Formats: sequence, C-alpha cells, structure tokens
Amino acid sequence: MGKLKSYAVGAAIGGVIGSVAVLLSTPKSGSEMRSDLKTKADDAKEPLKDFKSSFGGLRQQIKTIKNDGVPAIKSTVSDVAELVKTFQKEIQPHIKQIKQDVNELEKTKERLEANTNEPSSK
Repeated sequence: MGKLKSYAVGAAIGGVIGSVAVLLSTPKSGSEMRSDLKTKADDAKEPLKDFKSSFGGLRQQIKTIKNDGVPAIKSTVSDVAELVKTFQKEIQPHIKQIKQDVNELEKTKERLEANTNEPSSK
C-alpha cells in the first residue's frame, strides 16, 4: 500500500507542476486559462473518485477474505493434525510387525549363510 500511496502523491505533485508550467507558458488569456484549468480539474476528479471507490471495494474484499479465510485455515490445520495423529496410532502395530519380520529375515539369512559355509558331509 506504500507504493500505491507514493504513486498517487507523485501523480498529484506532477499534475500541479505540469499545471503551473502550462499556466506560465500559455498564450491564452487568464479567463480562458481558468476555464480550461477548471475543466481539466473536473475531468481529473472523476477518475480519482473511481479509484477511491475501487480501492474501498478492494479493501472490503480483503477484509472479507481475511475474516472468512483465517478460521477456515485454522480448521483445516486442526483437521490435518488430527488425521496425522490417527494415522500414527493406526500404523504403530504395523511398524512393530514389520520390525519383527525384518529381524526374522535377518536371522534366517544368517542361518542360511552359516549352512552354506559348512562343508557338506557326503
């Protein structure tokens, strides 16, 4: 929002400087110049009003998203945490069984290696 504000301030300052430069270098009479300046100022007011209106709507949309989104995100995080806990509880017995199976396989492997290294008694 800082960039937008500095842009708007820069545009306003540039408009004032441009108006002064035109005023000092114009061949028109004073009344013609005032009339032109008033017309240009009125023309510039409408886009600024539109911008202000659009910016207010955008700000309201951001507030709505924040107000609706934050509780939804918190709820989702809570649900995911609960799912992870449930998954961990459900998988623990399987992990223990896999460890036992691996240990049995290692013992079987060691026995097979021991049997293959013994000379056959034929």
